[in-house]
Amino acid sequence: MPKVGVTKATKSFTLTMSTLAWLDEYCIKKNKKMSAVINDLINELRKQTEAPKYNLYWCTSCSDNTVRSLVNDEPVCVVCESIDEGLSRARKQFNLSRQP
Repeated sequence: MPKVGVTKATKSFTLTMSTLAWLDEYCIKKNKKMSAVINDLINELRKQTEAPKYNLYWCTSCSDNTVRSLVNDEPVCVVCESIDEGLSRARKQFNLSRQP
């Protein structure tokens, strides 16, 4: 990639002129090379897409879709810390509790 402030198309991908102009200005402001900026952008997007996705469950106590965590092998709402009885019964029914 070119030096900061010098724009050349040396790689084998295509950018629109407006994107290239923005990228050039951004690199000058941040004093970074284009390759470093593009790598940072791609790595940030990879982190977002590869981040673990949590299941949301309706909590009757706090009336909201929330995540559950396991406390003493019981699913507990992370917001109000109440035990989810329905999810707990389902875990026991399908033998999803932790085995010693």
